[in-house]
Amino acid sequence: MVALDKYTVIAAAAIVLIAASACIILAVPDPLSYEKDNVVFRSLEGNPKDALSSLSESASFLVSPSLEEQGGVNPYMSQGSSIPQVVLIGNGKTTILLARVYVGNQLSYCQTNDGDVKVSRRVEQDECEGMLNDNRYVSILIEPPANPEKSVVSISGRKITVLPSGYAAISPSAYALMSEMYPNTDEILNTVNDYMGQLG
Repeated sequence: MVALDKYTVIAAAAIVLIAASACIILAVPDPLSYEKDNVVFRSLEGNPKDALSSLSESASFLVSPSLEEQGGVNPYMSQGSSIPQVVLIGNGKTTILLARVYVGNQLSYCQTNDGDVKVSRRVEQDECEGMLNDNRYVSILIEPPANPEKSVVSISGRKITVLPSGYAAISPSAYALMSEMYPNTDEILNTVNDYMGQLG
């Protein structure tokens, strides 16, 4: 029988403890994130479900898609940003569209409807940033595709950032966010789609 020195025994015990700890950590759900419909919901400040539930009670929202002055992402952003607008208005929320227009990586200006679908007003950078940082509103920022694997919804204070996995994921990610915040999302969208179909 081979005798083991005390250092070998200690090293072996340490490996076993590390492996056991890893199994326990991996088995415990992360309270700061969860995945639903291929979208990861994440918060650095607490349970994301609780955060979304609390934010859904707010009265006023900014929906802020990121547009390019000349770029292929704009039609996807336009469609994706319409979903939160429709659902929020359907739930009686004051809803302002604040489109951020970038040239390269630099914010150039914004375009807003001031909460009125008949209005379109150019907003210069300083005023735009002021609106985005106004805590009277919950800001929903819809960003260009960033994560090639999974779409992410990140919650920080009164800002919700949608980071889609690709152009085609922009609308599904916005829909997933609204569905988590408002159980009547499908009912509202179906009602609007039916009405639009009658007009067409």
